[in-house]
Amino acid sequence: MITLAEAKAQLVVDHTDDDSLIVSLINSAEAMVASYTNRVMDTATKTMILDGFPSVITLDAAPFVSLTSIVYNDTDDAEQTLSASLYTVDARGTYAKVTPVYGADWPSTTDAPQSVTVTFVAGYSTPSEPLKQAALMYLSSLYEQRENHITGVMANKVPVSAEYLMQPYRIYPV
Repeated sequence: MITLAEAKAQLVVDHTDDDSLIVSLINSAEAMVASYTNRVMDTATKTMILDGFPSVITLDAAPFVSLTSIVYNDTDDAEQTLSASLYTVDARGTYAKVTPVYGADWPSTTDAPQSVTVTFVAGYSTPSEPLKQAALMYLSSLYEQRENHITGVMANKVPVSAEYLMQPYRIYPV
């Protein structure tokens, strides 16, 4: 999300002495935004392992990009890949939902745990500008204050403006 050049411009750093530290702080700042919003910042392949087919598979990462495959172990414990023509993906909500096509059921699986593996892609190809700005604010805070500060009875935490920028994107866990 943030390049080294963008980070150095934000931090007003024109030397290379701190480059490795800045790269590490970029990763931390991006992870902090991802953690606060419960969203995947950069596109990534995700895997969900299930104990059989539930009536609806709710993919556990957002934003949803695409469904790669659904692989399951049938009743003979043979690995099968479910044809994409046998399920539908509803990506309209916060988390995408996968269901069998109308009038069909999920195939039967072995009784063993972890019999279904769903592989999908989630994340932003280009995160929105408010999320990027929030990450830059975190980065500045991490670079300038390398340890917690306590002033009076208040501890320094997330920049409030970063919280405001991230709030519309935040997904609350259920």
